[in-house]
Amino acid sequence: MGGYGAIKIALKERGRYAAAFGLSSVANIHNENFSELLRFIHGGEIPDEDDLFKLADMHEQDDGKPKLYITVGKDDFMYLDNVAFGEYMKKKNYDFTYVETDGGHSWDVWDKTVQDAISWMLR
Repeated sequence: MGGYGAIKIALKERGRYAAAFGLSSVANIHNENFSELLRFIHGGEIPDEDDLFKLADMHEQDDGKPKLYITVGKDDFMYLDNVAFGEYMKKKNYDFTYVETDGGHSWDVWDKTVQDAISWMLR
């Protein structure tokens, strides 16, 4: 599962997941690279329940929220969307960790960052 899916399901299914992490996630589904495909999938407008920003707002005061961790490489084509989501989440009532690394959208980056994310999850 991709980072977007992991974060989305953890936010939607509070209490079922203690934590979730995303590596180079699709943080903003309204990004022009993804929004056309998602509108096609949904047959029109993208529902609020598929937007990570709106999901975070909807469930900010809920009990059982998961800890969340996202990381992205500074050369990743989704870097700016992850920065925006990270800044947004830092202002919210979540146990949230955001980490930037060198590199792009590649296994070279993820091989390193997944180890850190798993260590974080096991703490």
